[in-house]
Amino acid sequence: MTQVLTAESLSEALQKLRPFSGNGQLLTVVDSRLSALGSQFSFSSQLSTLNCEGGEECKTPAHVERVWQWLGERGATRSSLVVALGGGSITDMAGFAAACFKRGVPTANIPTTLLGAVDAAIGGKTAINFAGIKNEIGAFHQPRAVVLVPELWRTLPYEQLASGYGEILKTALLQGPDQTRQALLAGQHLADGDQDPFPLELVLGCARFKQKIVGQDPHDQGLRRQLNLGHTFGHAIESYGNANGRPISHGHAVAIGLVAALALSTLKFSEARAVSSCNTRHSTLYSVVASVREVFPPYPLGCKGFDTLVDLMAHDKKNAIAGHPLFVLLPAPGQPVLDVPASTADIRAALDIACDLLS
Repeated sequence: MTQVLTAESLSEALQKLRPFSGNGQLLTVVDSRLSALGSQFSFSSQLSTLNCEGGEECKTPAHVERVWQWLGERGATRSSLVVALGGGSITDMAGFAAACFKRGVPTANIPTTLLGAVDAAIGGKTAINFAGIKNEIGAFHQPRAVVLVPELWRTLPYEQLASGYGEILKTALLQGPDQTRQALLAGQHLADGDQDPFPLELVLGCARFKQKIVGQDPHDQGLRRQLNLGHTFGHAIESYGNANGRPISHGHAVAIGLVAALALSTLKFSEARAVSSCNTRHSTLYSVVASVREVFPPYPLGCKGFDTLVDLMAHDKKNAIAGHPLFVLLPAPGQPVLDVPASTADIRAALDIACDLLS
């Protein structure tokens, strides 16, 4: 079971990770954009580090091969500990490299982005992109520990905080109405320019909720699928944007995906639920729409891309069977419904509603 810890500094985080290494060897894969931080910490000379390009650009076979080469040169064994220090792309790529090297070197993550802190660093899903498809090649490889260091994300630019908010909002919707209200309030603080809009309690609550679900379903066979809320739409939007020269952050794509998933939930459940439940659902949809409009800039999808999006969803490794996408829907906060099929007409209708509401 992965331990989710907190630390007040990067130095303290690394000290907390030493007991997780069987031989005391920490091999740290660092986002090259963070290399300037090294001189600020006394431990830097004691670590073996490999600087890697951050962002989706690092999630390639070439980068994984570079990590393997480095691990071999450093004499890594299955008693070593590979520490991924960076955003979600670094934890994804380094985790996959460690999962393959010597059939599995233990890992730990220190996420430096809000998105990583509540999502990518937790859960053991490691992967790289391939043939234009996000996370197409990967492995389940649970980190021994994840250490959250709030100082690392409190100085992030607005766009990265907003991307993290997309996953916070998703998690809060899964948790229930109280957490949803807290997340929506945090989103309002972010949009208003608050310098510290996300309390540690909210971030830690999201991280531990995900880890609790993962602990019960580590290989995504049942309960864990709820964490894909908004992602069947979101991953397709992300892949479509990258392929068409209109890149979009993961959290922004998930936020649009949440609106589409809530719209599809309304289409699927509005006649089968009580009127009071429908009112709650509609209230949730429009509250989420208002927040997404406030936090994120407009993103032009356009109906011309709907056929491509539907095709991308059919190839979603987590939510498609025999080429037919399945969805996590949400009749009300805290009440996810898993593996819901949808016709192409319903998917297009949900996308159309999302585009109209967010335009």
